[in-house]
Amino acid sequence: MTSNSFLRTCLLAACVLTATTAAHATAGEVVDAVVGKASEVAVKVEHAVKRGVKAAAEGVETGAKAVGSAADKVAKKVGLPASGAPAAASSPAR
Repeated sequence: MTSNSFLRTCLLAACVLTATTAAHATAGEVVDAVVGKASEVAVKVEHAVKRGVKAAAEGVETGAKAVGSAADKVAKKVGLPASGAPAAASSPAR
């Protein structure tokens, strides 16, 4: 009976060792996969932020041009010189 018990113990130890080794390999693979996915997500977020910053800068530039154009149109309607033109010299009073 002791031989049978010893055999069972050895078989159980071998199963536990095999399962533990397989679990560690799987955990390592899972960690590698998670780290890889996290890196991919970080790169995608970085690209998205760069696109967003570029779009915001283009929007500000477009808005500034629109404001400048509107100011020029209003100045012309009121009879003032445009923002880029020098002021007209007035005739000296005699």
